[in-house]
Amino acid sequence: DSYEQMLGKFGKPKYNQDRLVHGTMVTYYFYPDDIRVGLDTVNKKVVAIDFDNKNFQTENGVSLGATPYKLQQVYGKNKKEFVEGKAYFVYVKRDHPEQRLLLEVDAMEGYLTGFELTSLSEDNSADGVDPGDDGDSATVESLYIRSKEIDMSALQRST
Repeated sequence: DSYEQMLGKFGKPKYNQDRLVHGTMVTYYFYPDDIRVGLDTVNKKVVAIDFDNKNFQTENGVSLGATPYKLQQVYGKNKKEFVEGKAYFVYVKRDHPEQRLLLEVDAMEGYLTGFELTSLSEDNSADGVDPGDDGDSATVESLYIRSKEIDMSALQRST
């Protein structure tokens, strides 16, 4: 979905914030009730939706605080994965493998602490951006990747 479609579904956001997520610059729009919608800054498409609302409930009756048993009953058995230091059960859509449901869970007890729908890549590469391309069409992602290269030739060696 696009920015306009996001406005049509959720209304005007309270505020926004740019973040680098898995090598992609994403503008997150914050809404009441702890809902965040992330748009890719280059393509202007929705790439993530987060729900941390106590009152949010899926069509299958899953809400924050759901037990690991309930999650497995509804979504199937899956092993816990750690992404950026947080524990998740990650589910991939069969017909759209680029779309994933990340169920954030408490690392010790396993109860549900957050929902995220995302199409962001799990690796740290910027999709569709060639970091060696020096063309005039520099994107935010390519500028970030180039900024990782630090020229240390002018530094003196300490003895």
